[in-house]
Amino acid sequence: MKKVYLSLGSSLGNRIQSFNQALNKLKTIGNIVETSFLYKTDPMYNTNQDFYLNAVILFETSKSPLELLDRLKEIERVKFL
Repeated sequence: MKKVYLSLGSSLGNRIQSFNQALNKLKTIGNIVETSFLYKTDPMYNTNQDFYLNAVILFETSKSPLELLDRLKEIERVKFL
């Protein structure tokens, strides 16, 4: 199993629910070892939007880097709202 750090962020809809759903999806491709706190941050560059919630997780997976990227992009495309 390889250990990787993943950054998560959400600025749309119910952010907490989106995080929980994303974490549940991640469990299908590996193990969540540890999570940071959730941090509220102001948007940058395009400041005409809501605040973000951000976190980092330590994640274990047997996927290759490209397989992991493909799966993460699939999860990212899913609308949780």
